[in-house]
Amino acid sequence: MKNVCNKIFKFRTHKDLLTNKKNYFKIFFTINKHEFTNKIEFSDDGKLSDKYYKFDEMPIKLSEFLNEQTQTLNEVVEDQNKKLEKASEMIFKTNDEKENFLKNKSLPFKIPKKVYKSFLEKGMLGNAVKLYYKNLEVFIIGTMYERIDVLNIYKMLNYIKPDMVMLQMRPDRMLTKIDKYYNKGNTELVQRLIRDPWEIQPSLIAKKKMKNLLVKNGYAISSSKLMKEEIVKEQEMYELNPNHSERLTEDAISMISLWAEQKDTKIMIADMPELLLLEKLANTLTLLQIRNIFQEVFREFPLNPDWEPRTTLGTAINLFPEIFVNHSDSFLAHSIDTYSNLTEKENKKLVIFSGYGQTESLPLYLNYDIDRNSLMEICQVPERYVSFIQGEDTLEILAEKWCLLSLIINGNQTKLADSTSLFIDYLINKYAKDDMIKTGFNSLNHLKSRTRFLFDKLYKEKSEEAFKYTGEGYEIKKKNFMRKIFNDPLLNSQLL
Repeated sequence: MKNVCNKIFKFRTHKDLLTNKKNYFKIFFTINKHEFTNKIEFSDDGKLSDKYYKFDEMPIKLSEFLNEQTQTLNEVVEDQNKKLEKASEMIFKTNDEKENFLKNKSLPFKIPKKVYKSFLEKGMLGNAVKLYYKNLEVFIIGTMYERIDVLNIYKMLNYIKPDMVMLQMRPDRMLTKIDKYYNKGNTELVQRLIRDPWEIQPSLIAKKKMKNLLVKNGYAISSSKLMKEEIVKEQEMYELNPNHSERLTEDAISMISLWAEQKDTKIMIADMPELLLLEKLANTLTLLQIRNIFQEVFREFPLNPDWEPRTTLGTAINLFPEIFVNHSDSFLAHSIDTYSNLTEKENKKLVIFSGYGQTESLPLYLNYDIDRNSLMEICQVPERYVSFIQGEDTLEILAEKWCLLSLIINGNQTKLADSTSLFIDYLINKYAKDDMIKTGFNSLNHLKSRTRFLFDKLYKEKSEEAFKYTGEGYEIKKKNFMRKIFNDPLLNSQLL
């Protein structure tokens, strides 16, 4: 224990510790079995505190976890509720509230913000859950993919041998005209989400990189199978934007796709589509709420370097999980349910690669939300927001909402991403038509061009505003750092 602590003192930050963990810990994809959080503290005498990291209780190997008996969904949820109750965190505040919820199917299922945040904090070191759901054996993997060895993903898939792999990716960033399937039915949409592995591969360069990594580590890879001429030609025309996933890295997606192509296994992409997320949030939140979220996200971004992914959306996920994670959980849960209805084989294996924290929240949605919604109902967008004083949101208000949300989701870029730009055009066309019908205005093109001009102008202004808030965050960080130095006797003595 003393030697471990001495080695850890060599690191200057928590991020250094996790980044260099290969030097001091066994190189396995581990599970946060003992619910450690992402903080390291020192006691008053300068020794490493065991309040957060208990080094005598190291995370277990993933292989050991996979050999454990698979629980039913009810058992998993019951264990979660016991842990939450022990930590004074409850999904339902009282038993009466729970009974009322279970009886009234019209009540929506929501995980409280405090509980969601605890899931994210506990999941930062990685976690995994396996459970039986109907005719499926489901393996949910959630971690910070930036900090794991991608070879362990390949090993794990070889061990489980899943019949289907599900990745948390927004489908409308890679599939054209996906919106046509939102009203056709659950089955049609999920069948559309199930793709060939090469379609999910980020690029041929990434594919070659993962192949070389596997060969270097002694894995037998069939080059002829992976590099078929017709597939290479198709993929050259199908290259994806490297930023097409918020929770998984390019290397992780590439390795999963490579394994699936080797084993002739399909991949399902499932997450709340960006277009739907933009529209739903714009129509359920007020402009003031979105402005406040925008300000807090960009100001907090530089203050929390351990939140990953290191993007503004990663910051939004940690600050407002009840807004930015619950839609993903709901979409994933109902995609799992619909897929289970498509399969006839008993105990078919499904592996899900999701963001950290969702290993805890996904089972809850599978347990509490399936009988209240369907995938089609989740894809339905509410009418535009109506306030008591101003009435229905105008095109001008909607344009600002879309602008702020686009910057939060995609980050402060000088140019709007091509896919998001198409989504904005779609929304402008939809709501301009709606305005024309309601007002009797006879020039659709004028309404569309005017709204797009306003959006582009707002995007430039709000980008500058975002830089200002980020700058304020850095200034707060500097002040906090200097305050810590002057208030800490040990650090203060080093300045003399």
